[in-house]
Amino acid sequence: MTIKFIRIFFLFLGTVCGYYIGSIFGAGAIMGAIIGFIGTGVIIFAESKLQSVSLRNLSAAVFGLIFGFFMAWVLTLILRLIPMDEAHYSIIQIIFTLVFCYLGMTISIKGKDEFNLVIPYIRFSPQEETKK
Repeated sequence: MTIKFIRIFFLFLGTVCGYYIGSIFGAGAIMGAIIGFIGTGVIIFAESKLQSVSLRNLSAAVFGLIFGFFMAWVLTLILRLIPMDEAHYSIIQIIFTLVFCYLGMTISIKGKDEFNLVIPYIRFSPQEETKK
């Protein structure tokens, strides 16, 4: 019941925000409300489909995403030392960010059982074990 209330309230807020943004930017308040309603509906639908994702996979993926983003940031800072056009640098920065974030997420999900070696204070128990 609580999750349904939160979803309905989020849908209402998205519609109101869309109305407000549409009236500010001249796109039409009603059109903005419709776009806000549809946008929040898509987010709610995606959230409802993600209920089967385990916390173990999610935390490993987030760690890999942060690590991949950090690696891409460091490498693009190093590439900044090479004289090149700003447009080329932006393209390389986007490509590095996408590639390293993807690789970080997939590698960390595949190695989620060894995740406690990277962060020693976090230990996940296997899902097959029962609580004592």
